[in-house]
Amino acid sequence: MRFTLAILASAFLLSCVGGESRRVELAKEKGMEAVKELHETLRSNLKKAMKEKGPEGAIDFCSTKAEELTKSVSERVGLRIKRTSLKFRNEKDRPDALDEEVLKELENRYRKSGKLPEFVIRKTRIGGKDYYVFYKPITVKKPCLKCHGDVSKMDPKILETLKKHYPNDRAVNYREGDFRGAIRVDIPADKLK
Repeated sequence: MRFTLAILASAFLLSCVGGESRRVELAKEKGMEAVKELHETLRSNLKKAMKEKGPEGAIDFCSTKAEELTKSVSERVGLRIKRTSLKFRNEKDRPDALDEEVLKELENRYRKSGKLPEFVIRKTRIGGKDYYVFYKPITVKKPCLKCHGDVSKMDPKILETLKKHYPNDRAVNYREGDFRGAIRVDIPADKLK
């Protein structure tokens, strides 16, 4: 009898662990899909704004349209998506406590090894519901430096436009390849069955 109970308990624990790893795998898939959708939407629109009006047009786009496009992608994929950073430019991208914990962990990993994981997933409760929160780290690419690089080397027109749209801007003085922040995707646990 004890042997049978031990086997049943072990089988139950293994199924729970297996179920959890499957939910994490599904969270990764959903998170990656949502990030890809957002990235493609923002990148194509940002390139268009840059081509039409230069860096100042890109800043105007980011300050007026990026949030709206992020919301539309969130609605399309059925998940809450947010961009966040410790050095945020837009107040709406300010990290909450979980974001701050993950971003600091990523920043420390990057500082120590020069590398970032492909993604990070945290399980948490939001509004009384279980969620898997997916984070995709973002690094600074060369074109980003026009608006996020060394302020002493920036075009004065760009600095003026940044000050106009983001008077409390923290998202400057990066170098190519630096850890910039993350895209966060909140995935309800009940969507991972």
